[in-house]
Amino acid sequence: DIIVDKQLLVYLPYGYDPAQDYNVLYLMHGGGENELYWLSEERMGKGTLALLDRMFDKEEAEPTIIVCPTFYSFDGDGQQYVFASGAWPVYFWQELRNDVIPLIETTYNTYAHGDVSEESLKATREHRAFAGFSMGSATSLQSAFIHCFDIMAYIGSYSGSLTPAEKLEAALNSDEWKDLPVKFWYNGSGSADMAHDEHQIMAQKVLSDMPERFTDGVNYCWVEFKGGTHAYNCWLPHLYNCLRVFFK
Repeated sequence: DIIVDKQLLVYLPYGYDPAQDYNVLYLMHGGGENELYWLSEERMGKGTLALLDRMFDKEEAEPTIIVCPTFYSFDGDGQQYVFASGAWPVYFWQELRNDVIPLIETTYNTYAHGDVSEESLKATREHRAFAGFSMGSATSLQSAFIHCFDIMAYIGSYSGSLTPAEKLEAALNSDEWKDLPVKFWYNGSGSADMAHDEHQIMAQKVLSDMPERFTDGVNYCWVEFKGGTHAYNCWLPHLYNCLRVFFK
């Protein structure tokens, strides 16, 4: 076994009260970035924090803790462990489920109330979400949707899927997942995004194939920004949109 020390960033919403119950959004970066991307001023934190502060101050979103982990792992010498291409989004679910969620939900006051047993996490799934862009979007599908859908009911996928529709449909049709409601699946892209076409084709196929699980505008959407590219100025509005509809 390999033991790896990692860090994550946590945003506590405006007026955080340790006595109140909070939803949790686990928010992932894309390829080549890390846990600093969304919240640190070394990257895009200034814009993200301004948006979050305003939304929670003005009560435009439900009270939510934002958690930014990373799917990358490094050894003690700072060398990245290398997997096959595209493997990070596939296997991150194990770390998310076994390490990240228990750490957060025993440290902060969430609807799980510090009880991170399987029974508790399943019972509180409607207060837990996952979103990400690019490879983080693939992680939202490959890890959160396919492997953690029993403990989270909201998914945000921005700019790419790298996931066959059939794989997602098989997971949702499995004996374990088939009776679980999808509270909301947000799909977002820019019309000029390099990942636009493969993401849109996948999302619309799932919508078409599973009318009993998804209703456009009710618990599913495809949001496209005209001229938008694979960039933060699209991902930040997608995050805004998610926080407007998640946990409602």
